[in-house]
Amino acid sequence: MSYLSGTNVYVVQLHAMSLTTAGPPRFVGVYSTKELADAAGEAALEMYEPNRMSHSVIIAPLDDWVHNKVPEDGS
Repeated sequence: MSYLSGTNVYVVQLHAMSLTTAGPPRFVGVYSTKELADAAGEAALEMYEPNRMSHSVIIAPLDDWVHNKVPEDGS
């Protein structure tokens, strides 16, 4: 089974780009698609000065992959 064949959620975090202001990542949210996650990350960056923060999207597989279950369609 492929890593991306199950159900996934997309976790968005903000990160400081400067080592002097770096701290733990700032949680933005969890989204059902990569497109929504990217849009949320870009929108969250608007609250900060340009080039101060960046965002990351973490793909987190749900039960299908974690429990090594094969999807019902057999793929």
